[in-house]
Amino acid sequence: MPENYHFKIYSAYRSQVEQQALWNKRYQEIASQNPTLSAAEMEQRTRHFCANPQRGFGGHQTGGAIDIGLCRSDGSDYAFGTKQSEVNQKTPSQATNLTKEEKHNRKILFSVMKRGGFVNYPQEWWHFSYGDRLWAAYKHKKYCIYGQATEN
Repeated sequence: MPENYHFKIYSAYRSQVEQQALWNKRYQEIASQNPTLSAAEMEQRTRHFCANPQRGFGGHQTGGAIDIGLCRSDGSDYAFGTKQSEVNQKTPSQATNLTKEEKHNRKILFSVMKRGGFVNYPQEWWHFSYGDRLWAAYKHKKYCIYGQATEN
């Protein structure tokens, strides 16, 4: 990794309760911005950015997914086009309307994570997986390493 670039972890393991709260928040945001959508359409749009905890589990509930970026030594984020969890036209990993600096920073992040064996979820530049269902599918593995983590 280049000098003065450091990992910044935004989110990793999420309990079922945390995932439900995140789902509810995203669903409400979509519903308030699109009041004419049907419930099925709102659910579909919400699933685009958040695993529905009522329909199984996503990578964060396995401990196999991480939301990560890069920051400077002082903790300030490098530019990636959006903040982590900000949803707009620059959110997808391969967004084309990025500045040269944003593209450069994404290239560094993607390169380092790929060397570590992680795969990126293409709808969110910050989301990477290792060992979960997304990782297994993208790596053409027969099985994922991690299933849903349970709390004791």
